[in-house]
Amino acid sequence: VLRQMHCIIIVVIPLSCVIIIGHDASVKIGRNITLFCHLTETEDNLIHVIWQKQTRENPKQETFLIIDKDGKTEHKNDLLDKVKFIGNITEKNGSVQLLGMTLLDDGIYTCIFIFPSGQNQTNINVTVLGKTVNVILL
Repeated sequence: VLRQMHCIIIVVIPLSCVIIIGHDASVKIGRNITLFCHLTETEDNLIHVIWQKQTRENPKQETFLIIDKDGKTEHKNDLLDKVKFIGNITEKNGSVQLLGMTLLDDGIYTCIFIFPSGQNQTNINVTVLGKTVNVILL
């Protein structure tokens, strides 16, 4: 009697799971908002963090802040007075505060962590709440 033998080989591959903590947010017109962006579960050396936005004012995605591995910031598009880096690069925290939000600032903000091995990013939807004005045409 011939017997068939089956062999099952199980290979375990450890997976590294990088997690970016960030969440959608809303703010009243004229107020400040904090955009949280924190990377966990990685030992990679961070090169820099890039913030981009796509808003009502400019529907094309544009870079507005670059933070290097030493925590030095480079503001783009004349937003120096509107953006403050409040994170900690050593802790892989790229959080920023946006000041004096307007309806035109409503949109999608992207936080990108750049490493020698690649990048990880997350999108944060920002809603600016303002008063609506009813106009009656006569």
